[in-house]
Amino acid sequence: MTNNTELKIYELSIKYPKDWNIYIHPTIPFLFDGGSLKIENVVEDKEAQVSLGIRWTKTNKNINIDDYIEELKNQYSIKQKKNKKEFYEIINSTEIELSHKAYLIYSKIISNHGIFGILTKDESLESLQVCTFCDKTNRVIVASLTTSENNMKKNYDNYKNILCSLNCH
Repeated sequence: MTNNTELKIYELSIKYPKDWNIYIHPTIPFLFDGGSLKIENVVEDKEAQVSLGIRWTKTNKNINIDDYIEELKNQYSIKQKKNKKEFYEIINSTEIELSHKAYLIYSKIISNHGIFGILTKDESLESLQVCTFCDKTNRVIVASLTTSENNMKKNYDNYKNILCSLNCH
């Protein structure tokens, strides 16, 4: 991961390419106990665009990350059943070790954001996510990197390294 920089905020940190831009939504709370931000590579070539979303939320109880991942899989399944026009699939889920036990989740999403789904073609995106629970701060932390299918295949290892640089304290 050359030419990277590190973002540190509220005891969270992640390394990402220097030429990506940080966006903080002005109406969504951005606090130690909960918040979100995006780090994006916005370029002309839509196939090469990348969006890295990071969100965190404090809970009042300890979360078993294994149960959280099972619930996430159930939510994908429910979303798929409810929305026949879009496709959601978790391709695989792997346990990894960051500063805490975490999961690396690889998924595929096919959707159409055109008016009535007729003015644009379906868009196929792939997503890598890292999900973890920090028992020191009682926060669930999720970092999701989304890009085109071709870009993910070409840069999978680099994107995985970016996500695995996530640290919660």
